[in-house]
Amino acid sequence: MRVIQPVNGHIVLQEVSESEQMVGNIFLPDMGKEKTLLARVISVSETFNYHQGTYKSSEVNVDDLCIVPRMGSQIVSVDNEDYIVCKETDIIGIVK
Repeated sequence: MRVIQPVNGHIVLQEVSESEQMVGNIFLPDMGKEKTLLARVISVSETFNYHQGTYKSSEVNVDDLCIVPRMGSQIVSVDNEDYIVCKETDIIGIVK
């Protein structure tokens, strides 16, 4: 089984099925024709700060439920599983 290890501020997520898109009282509204994705974080990476020469840890953690836009995210298929790869800055919010 292959695993995607993100680098330099990227995050790997897996889309949550349609039946799970209602979380508590939170409803994810349509944004035009393109809907946002509700996805669970699979893997995160640190971001290298070139100005300070240090690594910064991610604000999201594995198993967090996040809202990400469809546009700007990359869909990657590995071993017949679809994953979403995006930058941490692309994440709209974390569902708590």
